[in-house]
Amino acid sequence: MVIQKVGSDQGLIVIDSFRGAFKLTGDKENSAGDAGVLLRQLQGLAIANGWLILVIHHKNRRAGEGTDSISGTGDWIAAPDVIWSWTRQEPTKPGMLFVEGRLAPVEPMSIRLGLNDCVLLGTAKEMQAETDQQAILAVLTDEGHSSESIAESAKLPPGTTRARLDSLYRRGLIDRDGSGKRGSPYLWSRNDSARSSLHSAEHNIDGFEEISDGVSRSHANG
Repeated sequence: MVIQKVGSDQGLIVIDSFRGAFKLTGDKENSAGDAGVLLRQLQGLAIANGWLILVIHHKNRRAGEGTDSISGTGDWIAAPDVIWSWTRQEPTKPGMLFVEGRLAPVEPMSIRLGLNDCVLLGTAKEMQAETDQQAILAVLTDEGHSSESIAESAKLPPGTTRARLDSLYRRGLIDRDGSGKRGSPYLWSRNDSARSSLHSAEHNIDGFEEISDGVSRSHANG
């Protein structure tokens, strides 16, 4: 027993892969009677000894995020206290980390994962807001335009566009004329700060390229 051999009150065990560690064959990795029993035993072992046991598991081939993407028996979702689900559509772009389990809700996180580093870029909501704002800055001109026309040019929902415009204005990145009332709607235009922000984004591909470069090694759930 590893825990007994180490003789520590606390520790970490990483099992990669689950199939190889327990010499599972055929469809046993997806069976409640096989994989499920082993997962419950690992859970009990972790609780009894105060150790953290991280199990690496693969995702299914169906579309889905978080626990919806986990392959095999439902014990893969029910047994762990916390499940980390990693997904990335393109190797040169950031991926998403979903954290679910017996804890307070956690916002999905945009992660830049390379061979030598792992960088948190922000929550999914934060990164989406930044992407939306860059799309708006790209279509703004020196001449004032309504939020509706900006939304159409940026291909964003009108409500989202208004919220992003307000945020950009409060940050001093764009200008606004009008009272925002009937007969005098807000007209939005770019300023020197908007030009600088857009120029910076254009020279930092996807907003992330200067952070790191690499390829993910695994899809972790445990």
